[in-house]
Amino acid sequence: MLNATCSPGPKSTVSVRWIASKQPTLVIHLDPESMTIQLPPFAGGDLVLIRFLREMSREAGKLAAELEARRVAGPSPEEPSTLKKT
Repeated sequence: MLNATCSPGPKSTVSVRWIASKQPTLVIHLDPESMTIQLPPFAGGDLVLIRFLREMSREAGKLAAELEARRVAGPSPEEPSTLKKT
């Protein structure tokens, strides 16, 4: 298990790469660090990865929308975030 806290640098990117022309991999270049998310090596791993990637996409979209709204409107202590608190 890996627990990590990272912040993207100015040259950060995300891309899909094929490892050995067979395995799809999501590569997250955080500038300067990188990490990959690969297909789990067990039966049904593709379904697990599909679910995870869709969830990550949905939640990343929510975060991007929240940050864009704050940037346009400016932060307001009276307005609670639409994001769930953990």
